[in-house]
Amino acid sequence: MKNNFLVIRLATNYTAICSLLIGLLFSLQVQVCLAAPEVKKSETQKKVTATEQELVDQGLIPPLPQPPKNLPGFIAWDDLTKQAVTLQTLADKVVKVQGFMFPLDQAEQQSHFLLSVFPPSCGFCLPAGPEGLIEVFTVKPVTFVYDVVGIEGKFEFPKDDPMGLKYRVRNGAQVELK
Repeated sequence: MKNNFLVIRLATNYTAICSLLIGLLFSLQVQVCLAAPEVKKSETQKKVTATEQELVDQGLIPPLPQPPKNLPGFIAWDDLTKQAVTLQTLADKVVKVQGFMFPLDQAEQQSHFLLSVFPPSCGFCLPAGPEGLIEVFTVKPVTFVYDVVGIEGKFEFPKDDPMGLKYRVRNGAQVELK
């Protein structure tokens, strides 16, 4: 019984000593840091911010994806993302839209897919929010490509869509981008 008490007492003392040493080391470190002379920053250390374009130009990051260019005769993504009231006049009318395909299955030919303002970068993540996606149903399957595609079809505004999508094109067909 006496030996057990001695072991517990030594362990308690050891913990107290370690805590004391750590406290002393920390206070010494703080004092050394406070007493250290001011170091002049070099020009590279001063300039820590850069524009995205500067980083792209230096080859440090790849360019961020950009929406497709607005083509005449096609609905502009800017109008869709701003949710312009004038879009309601397009309901049930045949329109042209353009964007990047986001396939909903693994087939090369797609009859049901999402059209996005940005290219897909992950097979598990949507490339945009609801205002940047259009659900597309085509009559003839469209071959999946990573480039921008044009689709012509009947424009709809789905109500209470389970996925939260705001736009849909039915009876779509692929059209040439001009």
